[in-house]
Amino acid sequence: MSDARREVLVGADHERRAVNGAAWERAKSLLTEAADLPAEDRTRFVVEHCPDPELRREVLDLLASPAPLSEIITAGALAPGDRLGPYVIDRVLGRGGMGIVYRARDTRLDRTVAIKVLPPELSTDPMRRERFNREARAIAAPDDPHICALHDISQDHGVDFLVMTSAWFASSPIGRSLATCKEAH
Repeated sequence: MSDARREVLVGADHERRAVNGAAWERAKSLLTEAADLPAEDRTRFVVEHCPDPELRREVLDLLASPAPLSEIITAGALAPGDRLGPYVIDRVLGRGGMGIVYRARDTRLDRTVAIKVLPPELSTDPMRRERFNREARAIAAPDDPHICALHDISQDHGVDFLVMTSAWFASSPIGRSLATCKEAH
């Protein structure tokens, strides 16, 4: 890369400064988004989305490094055996622009689950949080009356309870029996 081109991309030497923690989180966010793009589009993406010359230089240097992007991006990510509430992390299933998906074990219900984690650097962005919440609502939306989906097992004020789909309960034999009893009275 020519010196003139490099200066346009990463800034002049006098513009460089040390990257702090917040900048590193922004760098990881840029790397995560760039990782989803074809290799030939990554540099252009970083240049277009990172006005800070020092941060842009750091991100472009990381993109050019021999280390796999996945290792750079997941620095500080959850590791096998880590706990997130009642879930024990097993391994990474996938990565994307909105987070990392892990395979985990639900210790309360003794089942394998997938957990998507919104990285801290994205959780402070209201638009990203809304997108994450929209995704959660879309995942939760399907409601088949023949399948009972368990949403939660919890306890509150000494009461143990399960949260499940109401459509299944209404169509189950016990739900129909209760509805018949209600109509009779």
